[in-house]
Amino acid sequence: LGQGYQIASNVLPAVEWAHDAGIQPYEYDTELAAQLLEDAGWVDSDGDGVREKDGVKLALTLKTNAGNTTREDLGVLVQDQLNSIGFDIDFQAIEFGALVGELLGQTFDMVIIGWTGLGTDPNDDSFWHTKYDTPDSGFNFVSYHNPEVDKLLEEGLAVVGCAAADRAPFYQQIQQIIHDDVPYVFVTGSVGNVGYRTEWAGQDPGPWDFYWNIEKWFDTTLQP
Repeated sequence: LGQGYQIASNVLPAVEWAHDAGIQPYEYDTELAAQLLEDAGWVDSDGDGVREKDGVKLALTLKTNAGNTTREDLGVLVQDQLNSIGFDIDFQAIEFGALVGELLGQTFDMVIIGWTGLGTDPNDDSFWHTKYDTPDSGFNFVSYHNPEVDKLLEEGLAVVGCAAADRAPFYQQIQQIIHDDVPYVFVTGSVGNVGYRTEWAGQDPGPWDFYWNIEKWFDTTLQP
């Protein structure tokens, strides 16, 4: 309904100077997915519709926060799609606090969740740097470890003068590496709606904060 847009990387398009628009969403290809599973040794040897390897079923739990109907609908869709190629997905919508506890404790298989408050700087090392893979406190929930990404994150923060043009290449490389490694599958970004009374002027809604220039707002009915 026009309330979102598709994303493919960890840097949002609103951060224009660092976003790599050349990174595209993964194609939906069940044949390729099935072949990758076969190549990795996951086969349905007993014909029950679920793949197994070394006697272990390809059974995983997918969770999201109950009450978020968009995520719940997405969870059902993902469950159906993965089960169609030989997974056994148990989808659960649970209380948000419990979900956060599992995220921080790193006790989940897969989760559908959203990021908020990322800000205008592309540095999101708390999600990707190895040093933040600390159960019960760090935000690297997925235990993502890539020495090259660690190095690029550190270099992006160390650029003398912090010029956007000098920092951008580091974050664009990071986006491509993360896209190739697939620790996350990014799905959508949200679109917000704002409204204000017609007698007010000076508003300039931006991609991050509707109130960023609130000191310039004024009531036209009070003008001399």
